[in-house]
Amino acid sequence: MALRKTSMKSKAAATSKTARKVPVEVMKAKQRKRRSKVARGRVAKAMVFSGAREKTAGGLTKDGLVRNKEGRLVSKRRNALGRQKYHQVEDWVKAVVQARQAVHATGFVAVNGKTVLGKAIYLKAKSILEERRRAAGAAAAPRRERIKVEERRRGVGAAAAARQLGLIKVED
Repeated sequence: MALRKTSMKSKAAATSKTARKVPVEVMKAKQRKRRSKVARGRVAKAMVFSGAREKTAGGLTKDGLVRNKEGRLVSKRRNALGRQKYHQVEDWVKAVVQARQAVHATGFVAVNGKTVLGKAIYLKAKSILEERRRAAGAAAAPRRERIKVEERRRGVGAAAAARQLGLIKVED
């Protein structure tokens, strides 16, 4: 027995009628792209400092930025660390500058390098630094010594009273 054939036209017509009855959805308007909160590139710190962005790619916020003496926007922590590190070598740098002026050096000269001029700058800077430290130490330490000597002479002060009572031994 042969199966009954149904025509393709009738099937297509039936589905297309139902498809036409469904309402067409309205397309939504395109949304604006969300602006990034992270600033990148050469002007990243300036954008954060002005308030255009929240933070830099490295995580710095406005309260973590400061202008240095040249006017550049830099990290507060890095700036403070640099100042601290320079403070440790500041005396030496000033001594070298003074030594260069003393030996009339111009241009690049390697301090304590192979040249005679470089050796001379190094020795002069070292002597300047020692002289400054000696002067600073002489200004602070002898004052204490002078007070002790004067107290001993006059027999006044806490040290003299303690010596009289026999609480401390006499220092010479």
